[in-house]
Amino acid sequence: MRWRQALAISFSAVILAAACAQTGTPGTSAGPSAGGSAAASGGAAFKRGDGGQLNILYWQAPTILNPHQATGTKDSDASRLVVEPLASWGADAKPVANAIAAEIPTVANGGVSAEFFAQPEVGDVVHAQSEYVDISERAGRSGPMVIVAIRTSYTTQHGRLLCRVTNSFIRR
Repeated sequence: MRWRQALAISFSAVILAAACAQTGTPGTSAGPSAGGSAAASGGAAFKRGDGGQLNILYWQAPTILNPHQATGTKDSDASRLVVEPLASWGADAKPVANAIAAEIPTVANGGVSAEFFAQPEVGDVVHAQSEYVDISERAGRSGPMVIVAIRTSYTTQHGRLLCRVTNSFIRR
C-alpha cells in the first residue's frame, strides 16, 4: 500500500515539475529580448510583451455560448469568442471600443441621453412611444450631414412617466 502512495506522490511531483518548467514555444524567443541568457541564469524565459501563446484554463467547461444567457465567467468569456462585443469595460470602469466599433457613442458623436422620473412597480405594463424631435442638416468637415434626434418616452398603463430617452443619429 505504501508503494502506491510513494508512486502517486512521485508521479504528481513529476507532473508539477513539468508544468512549472519554463520553456519557449515555437516561433517565440526562449530568452529575454535584450542580451544574456535569462534561462541559463535561472531567470524568466519570457519578457512581458514578447508575445507567444496564452492558455487560460477553467475548472469547468462552458455550458452555453450565448452571452445573454451566460451564468458565470466561464460562459461569458467563452461567448466572447463566438459573439464579439462592440465594447468592453476597461480597467478604469469606462467603456472601451473593440475592433468592431470605431468609438463609444457619446453626446458629441450622436449618443444617448436619459432622464429618469420614477421606477416601475411590480405588475406595471410599460408603454414606449417614440417621436422625432429634431431633423437638421449641417455642414461638417467631411461634407454635409443630417442629425436626427428621436425621443422615446416610457410610461405605465396609468400614464405615469418613468423615463425619457433621446437618441441622436448622425448620417453623412
